[in-house]
Amino acid sequence: MKTQITIEQLAEKLDKTVWSAGNLKRIYLNDAGYNTKKMKTKTFIFQNEKGEFKVNCKIDCQSQPDSWIDSQEQEVRDSVFSKIEQAIYEIENPDGDFEQYKENLEIEAEQQAEIEASQEKSEKAIAVENLNLYNVNDFIRKYYDYGKHQHGSTMWYLNYHNWQLRKQSGFLNEKDEYAPFIHTSAFERRYLKGIRPAESFEDKIGVVRVGESNVEFDDIVRFDYIGKCGNGHNKNAFKATTIPTHVIEKLNDVLEAEKVARTEHLKNQVEYYTEKLSEYINKLKSEKL
Repeated sequence: MKTQITIEQLAEKLDKTVWSAGNLKRIYLNDAGYNTKKMKTKTFIFQNEKGEFKVNCKIDCQSQPDSWIDSQEQEVRDSVFSKIEQAIYEIENPDGDFEQYKENLEIEAEQQAEIEASQEKSEKAIAVENLNLYNVNDFIRKYYDYGKHQHGSTMWYLNYHNWQLRKQSGFLNEKDEYAPFIHTSAFERRYLKGIRPAESFEDKIGVVRVGESNVEFDDIVRFDYIGKCGNGHNKNAFKATTIPTHVIEKLNDVLEAEKVARTEHLKNQVEYYTEKLSEYINKLKSEKL
């Protein structure tokens, strides 16, 4: 609280005395806060080099948590600042009415808030009017908090469909995190040491997972020992080192078909969420701000 008033003038107005030691000056307020057997409050006012009045409050109460003490200290500071504000006003305006002055400030603050709210509402109205598929992401980033309170489910679905559209488009045009692949686990085996020793053996390939498809082979292949695995290396690991050519070709054919199906699925998803996003953009435009 910056002012041309000195700490001596403030002390006189508050009916207090100034404590000084060298260049240090303070107004101690023994009546600020509570002082009991279990609680001690030390509060004083000082003026910094910029001419601003500051309030220091320290409460000592071991029976209360820090959060409670912090709130009480802030309450005392707010109360003292209010008294300082009134004292400064009355010194600078001897014939003024402080209560009327505060009331006028509140009215001005309310009027200014209404003006700012109106301006902000106009800004949002323009943003909604210009909303389209190309700027919807920036619109959501800027106005989502406002929109979710004013437009409820419409804004939520706008955000959801925009998120889905960006995600599915990314999978289609950039990197597909769920692209189909050949699961190689069918060509690997793991057994407890006591069940199968570290020696090669032959077994049927069985079912191989490729994307969303299961391909079964009755071919018998050789599984060679490749090392130990598991917790405490309690298992022996084996791997099929030679896989029949027709098995590889079949798996690659299925994989290509899975990739085509995945691409088609993503295209359909992008088309669907583009339509849904457009629908909710128009819905938002039709609603009153």
